[in-house]
Amino acid sequence: MLAPDPAPDEVTSRYLRHSNQYAASNGRVKPHALHPAPADHKTSVFRVQGLTESEIWSLGDEHVRNPSGSELRARAELLVSQILGVGLQVEPQEPPQRHANIAGWPAEKDEWMLKRRSWQKWRPFDYEPRQRPDRGRSG
Repeated sequence: MLAPDPAPDEVTSRYLRHSNQYAASNGRVKPHALHPAPADHKTSVFRVQGLTESEIWSLGDEHVRNPSGSELRARAELLVSQILGVGLQVEPQEPPQRHANIAGWPAEKDEWMLKRRSWQKWRPFDYEPRQRPDRGRSG
C-alpha cells in the first residue's frame, strides 16, 4: 500500500504515447513530454513504487491507453525528489488507482518552460521503451 504522501525516493511514471516525446537514439525524454495540461496546469503521472515492469505497463494500458485509444510507446520514470527539486509537487489524485499529478507549474508558459529547462539540466530523464514481441521479422 502506498503512503498518502509520496516519499522523495518514490518512483513515478509518465506514459508516453507519441514518438516525438522521447529520443530513442539517446534514451532521453524530450522536455515537452512533461508539459502540464493547458486546462489545469498539471502533469499526469502514476505512482509505480513496488510494481513489476509488467504491472506498470498494465496500469498504463488500463488507465492511459484504453481511455484515449493511443498506443503506449514508452514511459518516463521520475523520482519524486526530482519533481520536488525544481519546486513542483506530487499530489495523489485518485481515481484511477495510483494516479497523481505534478502540480505547482506557473500559469505562464514562458515561466514553466524555464522551470522545465532547469529540471532537465538537473537530471536528464531516462525512458523505458515498450518491449515488443518479435513479430517474425528477420534482421
